[in-house]
This record gives sequence, C-alpha cells and structure tokens, in this order.
Amino acid sequence: MLLVASFESKSSAKKFYNYLLSLNIDSKMDHSDSYDVWVIHDYNLDKAKLEYKGYLENPDDDKYKIKQNIRDAQNKKSTSKLKASYRRNFGRHKTNILTVSLIVIAIVVFVLQQSPLQSYASYLLIGIPRVDTVSLWLNQPWRLLTPMFLHFSLLHIIFNLYWLYSLGFLIESKESRLFYVSLVLSCDLVANILQLMFVGPLFGGLSGVVYGLFGYIWLSAKFNAWSGYYVRSDVIFWMVGWLILGFTGMLGHIANFAHLGGLVVGALFALIKKHSK
Repeated sequence: MLLVASFESKSSAKKFYNYLLSLNIDSKMDHSDSYDVWVIHDYNLDKAKLEYKGYLENPDDDKYKIKQNIRDAQNKKSTSKLKASYRRNFGRHKTNILTVSLIVIAIVVFVLQQSPLQSYASYLLIGIPRVDTVSLWLNQPWRLLTPMFLHFSLLHIIFNLYWLYSLGFLIESKESRLFYVSLVLSCDLVANILQLMFVGPLFGGLSGVVYGLFGYIWLSAKFNAWSGYYVRSDVIFWMVGWLILGFTGMLGHIANFAHLGGLVVGALFALIKKHSK
C-alpha cells in the first residue's frame, strides 16, 4: 500500500476515502498520529494524488458528498475481491509435502538426540569448537543448513514445529514450491551464519526459519493487502516481543541472532516479491 494523504480531521479523511472508493480506487483508511488514506495498488497512486489535489482546492464540492450506500457497496465489492483473491491464491498444494517433510525430519532427529546414538547429532551442527569452520564446511557442507533440525528440549521443538506448521502451511499453499524452498533455505542459511558469527557454533532449532516465515507473511500483509496474507496483532506482539526479550538475556541462552537474521530475510523476500509484480 502507498500513502496518498494525511488528515487531522477524521471526517475529512473519511470523505476523501469514500470519494476514492466511488472512483473504484481500492483504498484503506487508518489512524495513528493522523488519519491516513492509502491506495492498495501502486498504479492508482498518481490518480489518487491528483484527486487529493482537487479535494484540497474545493473540499465542499458536491461530488465529495458520497452517500453511505455507495460507500457500503464499494466496501462490499472490495471485500469480495479480497476473498476471491484468497480463494484463487491458496490451496494450490494441498498435501504441503515440504512443510510436512521438515516436521518429520525434525522429529526423527529429536528422537535420535534422546537415544544412545545422540553423538551422531553433532554432524548436524554448523561447526565444532576448536575446529576450523571453513575447512569443515568444505568437507561437510550440509552443516550450513542442518542445525535447524536440532532441538534441545521438548518445549523447544514443540514451539518451533507449531509455528512452522501454522506459517509454513500457509506459505506453501500459496506460493510456488521453488519460492518456498528458496525462502526456507535463505532464512536458515543467514540465520545460522549470523548466530555463528556473533555467538558461536553451539546452537540449533527451526526458530530462524520460523521468524523468516513470520517476517514474510507480516510484511506481505502490511504492504500488499491483495497478497491474501493476514497476521493477528497479538501474534505480531508475541513474536516481536519474544525477539526483544531474547536480546535482554531474560530468556536465557537462545539463538537471538538466528531469529533476527531469519526475520530480516523473510522481510526482504516480502519486499522483493511486492516490487517484482
């Protein structure tokens, strides 16, 4: 979405917002420090700004006195379009095989970690203390990605798999599988390397990927209303709050930089996807 105008008066903002809807310009009005009117599609921005200039010149013109029933009809039309877009874009891959595979592998590795064969789990770490990391990667390149399958408590794996299930299923259902794989691997790679650089090699978990998926959905919902994505405000509060608390040290030893790295990559994917259309 792109900002068209800001008003101090709610009634003025509402009048202009209703007028844009009457012109079939899909718009949104919200309130922070001011009452803001946005257009949903980039291609409507120039026209909306031109209309705003005319509105400032003569806000009492009769054409801006849009009746309630016209506005309701436009809102209903906009809602119908969003629902149609959602139905069209989701449900493409009903089996969600990629997300299911990640979940199954993580569970199998967690069971392995609790068994007498737990020493084999060390082959999934990104590095080994006092061993040259670069040479290790050259011989065992999978270590750049496989730490995401390691979890160190039942609560740890339940938390990550719940969010992977909730967020991953949604993205895999909408996007192409190539896009989904690229998003997951990019989030995982950056998250792992960032955590290694700032803290060290002893970490694991899918939380970097989870934060990447969250970042992608969050930014897509915020800047592209027609993406079909939506994130509840309490989920945003929880995820961002957990990230901030982690950096305070109140939550103990968790992979904070992996969380941050995944979030940034997910947000970048959302912005790139928006501007590529």
